[in-house]
Amino acid sequence: MPRAANAPVVVEVAVDSVAGARTAAAAGADRLELCSSLAEGGLTPSAGLLAAVQAAVRVPVCTMVRPRAGDFRYDDGEFDVMLRDVVHLRAAGAAGIVAGVLRADGHVDAERLRELVAAARPLPVTFHRAFDLVADPAAALEALIAAGVARVLTSGQAATAIDGAEAIARHVAAAGTRLRVIAGAGVRPDNVRDLVQRTGVQDVHLSATVWRPGAMLFRRPGVPIATTRAPDEFAVRGTDGNAVAKVVAALAAPRDRASMAAMSEPIDTLLRDVGTVLAATGDGRWLELLDRVRRHFDCPVGTVHLLDAADGHLHLAAQRGLPPPVLDKVAVIPIGKGMAGIAAERRQPVQVCNLQTDATGVVRPGAKLTQMEGSLAVPMLDGEQLRGVLGIAKPVAYDFTPAETQLLLEVAALAAAAVR
Repeated sequence: MPRAANAPVVVEVAVDSVAGARTAAAAGADRLELCSSLAEGGLTPSAGLLAAVQAAVRVPVCTMVRPRAGDFRYDDGEFDVMLRDVVHLRAAGAAGIVAGVLRADGHVDAERLRELVAAARPLPVTFHRAFDLVADPAAALEALIAAGVARVLTSGQAATAIDGAEAIARHVAAAGTRLRVIAGAGVRPDNVRDLVQRTGVQDVHLSATVWRPGAMLFRRPGVPIATTRAPDEFAVRGTDGNAVAKVVAALAAPRDRASMAAMSEPIDTLLRDVGTVLAATGDGRWLELLDRVRRHFDCPVGTVHLLDAADGHLHLAAQRGLPPPVLDKVAVIPIGKGMAGIAAERRQPVQVCNLQTDATGVVRPGAKLTQMEGSLAVPMLDGEQLRGVLGIAKPVAYDFTPAETQLLLEVAALAAAAVR
């Protein structure tokens, strides 16, 4: 959309490639909003993409800061990524930051927005079309102004800016000179003049998307690269840890005595490392023991209970991976109660393939809170003397092999000897 250099309305174009940036700049765009994955609404661009675009064009390049597709309510980890991206993009020479954060109730997350503005300073911050999803647009506009936002991109809470022109005009009037309102969504050559006249905006935003065939000559039919699709725009993609763990467990080869013998070096290394760890003094050695054992057996949870001769109960000396609600339930275990107590009473290993479905009576109700399934507890025996119980657990249903059980017994014996 070529236009005169002194035209009063700024044309901002969203791009996600160097080619797109060159095309937009050559066509007369005044400012670029650089994203990755515009097909998903725009995500944070890479440092390499920003550098390449800056080298290719001479117009200001603002950068999107959005860590994932889906809604705009972010967890602590995602927001930490956003702050880090703002710092890196500012240092890389971005001309502005484009971002948006909402609370679950549909209001602007003012506290986090202030953090983003502070991290971006002195760069201007544009609040993107998350603004069109707020519960109260008038209150949201005031929250943006109070946070120090410079611009807001909006379609007037409608599918297109033309459809939301009346609301955009209200936002322009309410903002005055305190914040610039950018009209965007469905902006085209045949409606842009009307849009500007009806709303009074000084900035318009478009992506000018056009689809072209890819350059590949050979194309394999029936093999999609994207195998999952979001059910709706508010859906947030996650990683199913249980599915990952089950795939890993399904691929694990059965480790019988023959296969364990073939792994003699790793086993020897484990036992040697355990001996070194236990030679130290202090309670910290039990955590180091658990770290080494969990890594070898690929178990996220591990516990060490030591027998208290005074009360005859097992007391938790160290743990890794137990959720907080479980800790008070396993802090002290009577002999004969639960897996650890039964392993101590029988002086034999006790294992359960699935803690969540076990009906033998061995598993105590609190064990379900661990969210673990496959579990093994072995007595720590120093000759005939019981010193405690060592336990490990996996998040999937799992039967520990005899060889694995024997190895954990050997580790437990070393631990028992260290209690003397």
